[in-house]
Amino acid sequence: MIQLTLDIINKIADYDQIFVATGKDYAIDVKKYLLEIPSANISIEPMHKNTSACIDLDFLYIEKITGDCNDHSSCLSCNN
Repeated sequence: MIQLTLDIINKIADYDQIFVATGKDYAIDVKKYLLEIPSANISIEPMHKNTSACIDLDFLYIEKITGDCNDHSSCLSCNN
């Protein structure tokens, strides 16, 4: 399922422009199945608590790396 989601997103963004946030329990699987995504673009959250703090931190990280997260149209968040 995650590969299907990646394939859909890849229609509008290159792999190096896609960032994934996951919990530490799924980190190994995410890295194993999403080989196209640079490891620097995979954020591993220490615990899953459904808080916006991790999402905010991820957006700050994306902005630091790309310099382009001021416009919400350039950053898409998919949260389960």
